[in-house]
Amino acid sequence: DYATFDQDTSVKKFVSIDTIDRKIAFVDYKKGNLFVVNFFDVLNYEIYENGAIVSSSVGLGMGAGALFFGSTSGLSNELKLIIRLNSYEYPHIVYDIVEPTDFNSGVNKNTQQYRDCITTLQEFVSFLEVVRNQNQKAITT
Repeated sequence: DYATFDQDTSVKKFVSIDTIDRKIAFVDYKKGNLFVVNFFDVLNYEIYENGAIVSSSVGLGMGAGALFFGSTSGLSNELKLIIRLNSYEYPHIVYDIVEPTDFNSGVNKNTQQYRDCITTLQEFVSFLEVVRNQNQKAITT
């Protein structure tokens, strides 16, 4: 994800998808964390920007496409994806894309860096929608 690059272009976060074993790996190099999630544990997701929800797979009538309609001016001081899981031990993952400490003044929403980040986020959220739909089909069959 483009917005999590440091000024020296070192990657701080990474997501890897294994469609054969049906797992998602979230890597946070900065914190030294690796978290692996089974597809069937994904319940839903929410995206927050600057403290407000901008997209959700739960009850708000918004989905992956809702990101297209967000404000494209100003600064993004915080952008995070919360994935809710079917797990008592780890009920959710908070994946910070833009953290308040990443950029002193935030990320300008008019930049290519921000647009690239949103495009990548939309692709991943679309993938999560496919996973959720397949999980629901598996439950009903």
